[in-house]
Amino acid sequence: GACTSVPLHPSTAPSSPAEGTHRVEFCADAEHLDAVLSKIKDIPEISCLTTLPARVEGEEQTRVSLNCSQKALLEVVALLSQNSLLYHKTEILLLQKPVLPHTGMGRLCTLSEPVSLSDIIERIKGHLQLPHVRVAVGTGRTLESPVKKAALCAGSGSSVLKGTEADLYLTGEMSHHDVLDAVANGISVILCEHSNTERGFLSELRDALAIHLQNKINIVVSQKDRDPLQVA
Repeated sequence: GACTSVPLHPSTAPSSPAEGTHRVEFCADAEHLDAVLSKIKDIPEISCLTTLPARVEGEEQTRVSLNCSQKALLEVVALLSQNSLLYHKTEILLLQKPVLPHTGMGRLCTLSEPVSLSDIIERIKGHLQLPHVRVAVGTGRTLESPVKKAALCAGSGSSVLKGTEADLYLTGEMSHHDVLDAVANGISVILCEHSNTERGFLSELRDALAIHLQNKINIVVSQKDRDPLQVA
């Protein structure tokens, strides 16, 4: 049904705002600057090394700024800690990468109009073309209870959905104890089996690949592929 959705675990830009995971800044006087820079340049995974004139407590010094990886950070800190004056003037910043809009694992869907759990079940079965799904009704809920927020993740979604406040969890499979945990918190669970929640996207993927490959390769979606589990 009509809804707004946001990723449960948003993805971040792969390399923005800069290379490295941390930025290290410190001030050094002329006596120590060249020796420190020489040793820093020997450390792998250092980038964006810059120097600027600075005035610290009335003294002319140089402010050094660099980006580095988590591994290189340990070496930089170890180097600077050898000189207490440098170490006490050191600032370490974590470089937070910006979130990519509408991208990431899982979705939290807020329906425009609440729908009963029983109606949701029928919609899902129709959409995924399944004769049956598995359902666990949340504590204090019934099949006629309204669903306003639904958290979903294709495949095996326990780790993605866990802790999300919603009326319903929709995924392919969850462990016994994760289902019990959700139900105890009043959250209903619908399980459609792992590949059933993914298979419908294959036609979308086929079309995207065809465009990417400029229709030079014939892409065929299997008609025989089925979930390995059946109801006997």
